[in-house]
Amino acid sequence: MDNAAKDAGLIVAAAQGSGTRLDVAAAVRDRLLRASERGHGDEDMAAAYKAS
Repeated sequence: MDNAAKDAGLIVAAAQGSGTRLDVAAAVRDRLLRASERGHGDEDMAAAYKAS
C-alpha cells in the first residue's frame, strides 16, 4: 500500500502540474492512503478493500 499510495500521489501531482485532472487516480490515491493509515501499509493491493 505505501508504495502504491506514493506512486499514485506522484501521478496525480504530475497531472495537476500540467493542468490535467485525474479524478479516478486521485480517488485511488485516497483509498490507498486510507488503507496505509489504517495499518495496512506493508500489505499488497488487496488491502485497498479494507479502506472502504
